[in-house]
Amino acid sequence: MYIFSFNAQNKHKPRGDIKNMLMDRIALIISIIGCVNWGLIGIFKFDLISWIFGSQGALASRIIYTVVALAGLWCVSLLFRPREEEVPVTRENHTNID
Repeated sequence: MYIFSFNAQNKHKPRGDIKNMLMDRIALIISIIGCVNWGLIGIFKFDLISWIFGSQGALASRIIYTVVALAGLWCVSLLFRPREEEVPVTRENHTNID
């Protein structure tokens, strides 16, 4: 993924797509953190979030768990979005920077 994506005419994508791409990346990072925590729970019976913030019932832990859940729900939307078509590099649309 790139911050700016170019089509065959080398035009930038609309600004809203960049904001969505940023949200996608943030949601994926938070989801990965949640996955690591669940892996620690499953393998070692160690909850990193509750260890850092005191307990599972602590307000900070509950906020983190909620943010991870929301990030996971955001990532579900990635499954149903249409993918952009990739433009193959050909002699007609490739520019050399020499």
